[in-house]
Amino acid sequence: VISTNVGEIEQMIRTDDGQEAGLLTDFPAQGLADVQQLYQAMKRYATEPDLLLRHQALAPQAFAKFDMSRCVASYMSLYQDCAKAIVPHE
Repeated sequence: VISTNVGEIEQMIRTDDGQEAGLLTDFPAQGLADVQQLYQAMKRYATEPDLLLRHQALAPQAFAKFDMSRCVASYMSLYQDCAKAIVPHE
C-alpha cells in the first residue's frame, strides 16, 4: 500500500511484530498530499522489486488484525473485563 500518514494509517499497515506493509507519505495540515512524495513511493515499488515483494508478503499479516473473529474476540475480552470490574465477586 501507498498512503498518507494521516490518522492511524501507520498502525493499520503495521504487522503485530512492527513491520510495515507499505509506504507512507506526509499529509500536510492543509491541502492535498505531496505529488512528488507519491511519485517517489510509486517509483520505489517500480524499481525495488524486493521491497514490493516484502510488503506484499507482510500485507496479509497487517490485514489480519481486521479479521472479524479477531475483532469480536477483542471486544468480548474487553466487555468481560469491564463486567468483572463492575460486578462484585462472591
